[in-house]
Amino acid sequence: RKDGHSLASVVLVNSECDFQGGIVSVLISASDSESPMKVVIMGLHSKNCQISSSLSTFDEMVNSFISENANVSLDQILDQCIDSFTQCCSPIEINAEVDEDDDDSWGDDDDGEDWGDFEEEDTVMIDTKDWEKWANLKRRWIDKEMELRKEYKTALHQFEFKNKNIFSSAGVSGMLTNTLLNMMKDEDSGVDVYPVDDNIYNWRVKISQFNHNTRIHMDLMKLESLYGYGYVELDVKFAMDIYPFYPPDVRLVKPRLENFLFGRIVCMDELQLAKWTPMYKIVDIFQAIKRLLSKYGAVNVESGVNDPTKRQEPCTELEYQLLRLSMLTQVPPRANYLLSDEDQKILPSFGVHKMTTPQSEPAKKKTKSSEASSIWGRGNVKGWTSGTGFGHSGNCSDWDVEAHVAAQQKKDSEINSILRLVQTELGVMEIADEATVLWIEQSCLIPFLAQYLANDSIIDMERHHTIYESVFKICKALSYQPKLSHMFDDLPDQKKSIFSLLSQLHDQAELSQSFGANLREPSVSSRIFSRKGNSSSSSRPINMVPEIIECFECVRKSVEQSCASSSSHREEQKSDRSYCEILGKFRFEQTPNFDFHHYFKTHQSHTTTRSLMKRLGSEFTDLSRSLPLTDDSSVLMRVHEEKMNFCQLLIVAPDKTPYEAGCFLFDVYFPGTYPSAPPLVNLQTTGGGTVRFNPNLYNCGKVCLSLLGTWSGQTAGEKWHPETSTFLQVVVSIQALILVPEPFFNEPGYEREIGTPRGKKHSTAYNKVIEAGTVRWAMLEMIRNPPVSFRKAIHSHFFLRKDRVIKLAEGWLGKSHKHVTELRKELSKLTLPEN
Repeated sequence: RKDGHSLASVVLVNSECDFQGGIVSVLISASDSESPMKVVIMGLHSKNCQISSSLSTFDEMVNSFISENANVSLDQILDQCIDSFTQCCSPIEINAEVDEDDDDSWGDDDDGEDWGDFEEEDTVMIDTKDWEKWANLKRRWIDKEMELRKEYKTALHQFEFKNKNIFSSAGVSGMLTNTLLNMMKDEDSGVDVYPVDDNIYNWRVKISQFNHNTRIHMDLMKLESLYGYGYVELDVKFAMDIYPFYPPDVRLVKPRLENFLFGRIVCMDELQLAKWTPMYKIVDIFQAIKRLLSKYGAVNVESGVNDPTKRQEPCTELEYQLLRLSMLTQVPPRANYLLSDEDQKILPSFGVHKMTTPQSEPAKKKTKSSEASSIWGRGNVKGWTSGTGFGHSGNCSDWDVEAHVAAQQKKDSEINSILRLVQTELGVMEIADEATVLWIEQSCLIPFLAQYLANDSIIDMERHHTIYESVFKICKALSYQPKLSHMFDDLPDQKKSIFSLLSQLHDQAELSQSFGANLREPSVSSRIFSRKGNSSSSSRPINMVPEIIECFECVRKSVEQSCASSSSHREEQKSDRSYCEILGKFRFEQTPNFDFHHYFKTHQSHTTTRSLMKRLGSEFTDLSRSLPLTDDSSVLMRVHEEKMNFCQLLIVAPDKTPYEAGCFLFDVYFPGTYPSAPPLVNLQTTGGGTVRFNPNLYNCGKVCLSLLGTWSGQTAGEKWHPETSTFLQVVVSIQALILVPEPFFNEPGYEREIGTPRGKKHSTAYNKVIEAGTVRWAMLEMIRNPPVSFRKAIHSHFFLRKDRVIKLAEGWLGKSHKHVTELRKELSKLTLPEN
């Protein structure tokens, strides 16, 4: 009201008959001042007439008027109703066909029955009662919402979204209210809904009316005879003020379903936040669930949880936590990607899609045309890779490293709380029945474990040690369950078994222990490879090596005792000798000395700290397996046995670049302040200072890269950060961001010429100089005078690639070129080194 007092609940009914006897009514429901006024309209009709009005449009227009005018009066609302109704609603049409002769006597019917007056009066009475029923429901729902809002005043802040919700609170509740009413009125859909305790944000959904030939129909009929109900009941919750930008939460109430079907429903792509879109209609979601039930539905009729009097949950605590894990981590259950293409046809718009397992989806390579369009399709895109240039005129968004770390820690904490519960359940249960075994096998547990165990960085594991401790404990808990031991072996549609992944980690853990043994000071070794008790997680050294070794031994014993243990693991180790296999033997080694090191003279006297040794020991353990090693390009590393902070890198340059197949040597030094400060890196392959191989590689050996602090990056994400940056990132950056097909465009300002004839001409000329330098210094000189610690690796590389190297050199410089002739002779002398 205008006097500032709250409005009581008001129902205003304006009913009138038009010339054809049709009745038009408008209901206005107003609540107190804390909840916006809502307008709901309903059309009533006589037996022979119907309303063909655009009621939803009318509803939107009136409510929009109310929301845009803060101090609107009831009279103004009624005036707006009239205006909106005039614009939206068309005249009522008569359904019944009337002859012309009957038209003349329409109002003069004196047959004594007076049916017209009675029919109209009776219809008004019946429809008005139905109308009042829905109006009363809406009023109750509004009152309940007001009550909820008083109780949960912070509902708007429960979740954080980048995009602001375009709907007001009234708009969201109105959307749910209208959907709920329409579904309650539809009695033929087989989907019955009602709000729990008048709460429009919490629905109960009962799905029934399946085809009589389906398994789910027959099972539900048995349930009805046993317990008096023949439907699948779901509990659905909507996030207040966030829906439709946040998916509803769907839970099974009853009965107990077989074949992991409830897991498939809950983990449908369309119900996951990453895949959810506000365009999805709840009605369609429920129908998609019904189709899924119709296709795969089966009830465990004998399960006692189906009895409603026992009030038992339809899934165990373990099953429930595994569903939570899938939804939080977005790791789909195995049941989802075991579906065949034929199975997916039941869900043309919604439902479960065929997926590949984590780690098995190949990366898509960009074509040159797609790369060009990505560069020129947007005005703000840079012409060269982040971290390698000197500046440009485009805009560049920043990355908040601290926020990223904090968000990751929060997510880790949530995941770990679930993992601890899963571990507890696995520890107390004795899993014997096949239904539970199948449920666990088809859940997200194995894909989740595989995804985390595929991480071959022990230092990264130590950063997220709480999660990895739980991961290893779950693996051990599984190994104590004889019925589950087969899950460590190869499962259908799985790229690598859990046992294989643990075997790789075990090898790394043993290598990490060898680093500890090689440290000169026993106190340093014990500090690195021991766990301190009674210390805070932020201060005590974290060492995952013992956890890995213990976990592997438990799993190994379980696999050996299981009949599922096959020769598949041994077969993985039997492969033909290949380039990668041979070069892999030289990937990472320790060396007693370097014949020369750029930083040795100036930094040899610097003292090293125990924290530095610990960090290097962890990183080197990771690098022993994670250094790039492919047919296309490889990176090899040598570490000084006594002074671990002095290292060398040998990068075999990528294909389709002016550096292809050449070997480039880099000297590396880790200062005492590492990782607070980045490492120092210097290129040694410069032809004695005569060749500058790249705008980012100076002829003095300087490496210009934002990660190294030798160039001021555009964003914090490009710079060195102690919490997130590693030496592996430096290695990959040099290999992939500097040794590129067209290094000319790394020069500041030259990126503007990308895609132009002038730019192409300059880039080709620049590459010619580099190609000549690669043949002379990265091929010929490397064969003649290789660094001692890389001699076998370099000779193996050129022996295995000699045909390709000769073809490259001849294509770049010509067959008769002096350096090509000399290269050909040197290659002919090579043999594959022993061992």
